[in-house]
Amino acid sequence: MQAPLRVPGYLDAAYEVLRDAGEPLTADGIVKKALKKGLITTVGRTPDSTMGSRLYTDIKRGGSRFAKNGPGLFGLSGAGTPPASGRVQGGRPSGGKGERKRPERAAGGALHGEQATGVISMYANQDRDEIDEPSGNDYQRRIGAAGELRVMSELLLRGYNADHITIDSGIDIRATKEGNVYEIQVKTVTELKAGKKFVTTIGKEAFMRTNSPNMYYVFVLRSRHNGIMCVTASNKEMKKMIDGENITTNKAGYQAQFTVKDGSLFLRDKNVDEFVNDWNL
Repeated sequence: MQAPLRVPGYLDAAYEVLRDAGEPLTADGIVKKALKKGLITTVGRTPDSTMGSRLYTDIKRGGSRFAKNGPGLFGLSGAGTPPASGRVQGGRPSGGKGERKRPERAAGGALHGEQATGVISMYANQDRDEIDEPSGNDYQRRIGAAGELRVMSELLLRGYNADHITIDSGIDIRATKEGNVYEIQVKTVTELKAGKKFVTTIGKEAFMRTNSPNMYYVFVLRSRHNGIMCVTASNKEMKKMIDGENITTNKAGYQAQFTVKDGSLFLRDKNVDEFVNDWNL
């Protein structure tokens, strides 16, 4: 059995992937491209979580080659030292003689001397009119159904068999994979026009009924600036956030308020970047 990679292995692989991509990527996207290129080898179950953790840690230290370009997105900062020539733990040669380097490009494909800055979303090119303006009396039902279908499609793409629950009793989707059954409640919410905030409430009775360890909550956040972000939290994580008052209590139930600040996503004062577009149930 191969040992997990050293920290520099992940970071050097991330640098090469982001340099070649010319645009910000999620930790999962970086890992997939790094594995495809043969830059890393790993036996861990969640290499994307490892990649994200190491990138966050490296950025916090200062002077990093990497930068946060939005919730769950990483790009290049233009600082630091690029990886040495050769392979990163069993990968293909990089920076060798005759290899052509791609020029870095800013969002939208324009050439840029440094990595593009500002908040960039992997879904930023979607139809803005559809997000900004509600249409029809059944708008809330439509965006709720659209959010559930989006979650189902993401799960299906990752090998889960996802079924929609016809009668909603606190569970919207039941997903299965490798003999495991997961129950999911989806809360879809559009950004408030007063600022980069998303506010939604989970009913207390519905929350108490769904007490399974394999229960998950997916918040589909529809933003005018960052496209669509999905935040996934287990039932156990939700209870921790309620106990820590990151999720507050009111007469209607448990209120979750998300805010985008400096390219990161917060649940009250808790940074939840690690939960953005995380589909490892």
